[in-house]
This record gives sequence, C-alpha cells and structure tokens, in this order.
Amino acid sequence: MNRSPAFQFYPDKWQSHTRRLSAESYRVFHELLCWMWQHSPDYCSIEASPEAVACALAMPMECVRIAIAEINNPYAPLMRLENGRWVSNGLRKEAEKQNQRRNKAQASANSRWNQHAQPMQVPSDGNANASKTDAFASGDDANACSEQCFPIPSPSPLTVPKITEVPPLPPSIDEKGRESLDLEAEGVVESKTQSANLPTSPQSKRIATMFHRRLTTPWTRNEKHAYKQLGTIPEDDLAAVERYYSELWPPDREKNILRHDLVTFLRNFQGEVDRAHSYSRKAAKEPVKRESEFSANTIKRL
Repeated sequence: MNRSPAFQFYPDKWQSHTRRLSAESYRVFHELLCWMWQHSPDYCSIEASPEAVACALAMPMECVRIAIAEINNPYAPLMRLENGRWVSNGLRKEAEKQNQRRNKAQASANSRWNQHAQPMQVPSDGNANASKTDAFASGDDANACSEQCFPIPSPSPLTVPKITEVPPLPPSIDEKGRESLDLEAEGVVESKTQSANLPTSPQSKRIATMFHRRLTTPWTRNEKHAYKQLGTIPEDDLAAVERYYSELWPPDREKNILRHDLVTFLRNFQGEVDRAHSYSRKAAKEPVKRESEFSANTIKRL
C-alpha cells in the first residue's frame, strides 16, 4: 500500500506547542516530524538517539543535541519515549485517523460491488448432455437445435421517421462586410472572430457611446456576457444613467464614483441606475434652493 503523502496541520496547536522553541530547535522539530511521516514504518517515531536524528536530518550533532533537549523539556515534552523510540502523539493520531478513513472507504466500496455484482451462470452437466443429445437427434440436419429452441424471426424493416431539416439562420453582414450571427435581442454581434464582436442594437450603441468607445471597438467575452444578463433596459433608467455619466465624465476617484471600465459598469448596472436617479433628484432640487437663497439675501439687503 502506498504511503500517505500528507497529514492534516492544525495551526493553533502547532503555534502553542512550538512557541517556546528557539529558531534551530523549531527547524529540527519540523524536519523531524516530516521525516517520521515520510520514512518511519508507523508514521510517527524515530530511534531515540541524537545520532539517529542527526543522520536522518543531515544536521550537526551538537545542534541536534541542543534541539532534542528543548523539544523533550521535562515540563512540556513534545515527544514520548516508548520502547527506545521517540514518538509524536499528534502524528500517531493522524495516522490512525487516516487508516480508519481508508478502511471505511474500502469497506463501502466492497459493499457496493457485492450488492451489484451478478455471478455468471454456468450450465450444468445435465443440460450440456441434453444439448448434445438434441443436436444429434435428427439425421436430416446435423445442426438441428433442441425442441426447446425457437427459430429466430426474420428482422422486420424499421420505420425511419423523416427528419425535417431546420434551415440555418440567414447571416447578416455588419458594417465592414463580415458575416456573423446578429443577436438583436442582446445587441452584440456574436462571431468566432474577436474583430466581429461589435455593438449593433441602439441600446448597446448608447452604452458604448456613454463610455466614449468607438462603435468599431470589439467587445470582450466578459462584456458580452454581462450585457446579455441585463436584457432590455427601461428607457427612463438608461436616460438617467446617460445624463449622470455625461455630466460627471470623466471618472475620477477624488471627484465622482463613475465606473472606469465597461464590464464593471454592466455587472453593477442596477447600482448605477440608483445613483443616476438620486443624482437627477438632487439636480432638480438645486435651482429651487438657489432661488430661495437669492430671495433671502435680497430681503436682507432691503
């Protein structure tokens, strides 16, 4: 059976157990756990000698001795001494958990296999002898079947339904003469070539003009997908957004919150509609406010 390549890591336990270790001891303990999981027969132990650890980790002996003294601190040891081997209790639990999960999955697979498996039916000797007797019962036909056999009926001609061919959609020619499938409901030309992904409907053209994009600039795949999700936009919403972007253009993070790219604008269009209507209401109140301020100032002067 192949060895398990990894074990589950718990950051909270690891930090709480290794916080007191020095940098060298921290490295020795980390390398030691990795070696146990990769090479130890039980996934969790090594021979309890600094020489074995230094040989396994390819580290200086003196460094390993100091690290082992810190790791196996008598007040809070990180490894146990069992039968002449240092054992990591955390790796032992992880190995047992993975082994139980593996056995449970294997038992479940065997149960499903035995439930759906159908044994092959082998004819008995009596049936075989009976078939031989019936085969040679008639001298007229050497290949005669037994009386239980029935002749195979001749195949009847199949009635194949007629398939009505659906005529292909007529291709449309865009401004530059390229043939493409014009989805007028979506308003963007769909084609295998990137250069033919152009806005064609009045709605898509108005949105492209709103972002000061030329109508001959192809739309990206994300832009087309986001645009199709909108469907038909109500006229009052689109007009409000047009006015909002026209009066506050260009986008400037310090002055306004206009969208900088088209795909983000399309994906958040409902939010743009709300901002546009809010801007229109504020703009409608500004002249009344200015007139009232003018009247108040005039009265004070008089």
